[in-house]
Amino acid sequence: MVLKIIKKTVVSLWTSCAGGTLTRKGWLLFTAMLVIWGIPYLFIKIAVWELGPIVVVFARVGVAALVRFPVAVHQGVLRQLRERWLTVAALACV
Repeated sequence: MVLKIIKKTVVSLWTSCAGGTLTRKGWLLFTAMLVIWGIPYLFIKIAVWELGPIVVVFARVGVAALVRFPVAVHQGVLRQLRERWLTVAALACV
């Protein structure tokens, strides 16, 4: 029932905005985007339930920092932070 309502809404929006109907390829791409964008939120919900929100936030921020730190070093962004270390420290405390 819910899927029929969603499909009807999407089709009506698509028809009114794009002036056409969705092809099979369009539906497959739309479904793929739903899955790609929806699965991380499902995993976050499960992780928060199993581990707790503090652990999940720390893990996500830690992984992001580990990935972005070498990029920042390579681009020379860290040199600019030396001039603003007090501001960065204040934001880190918040």
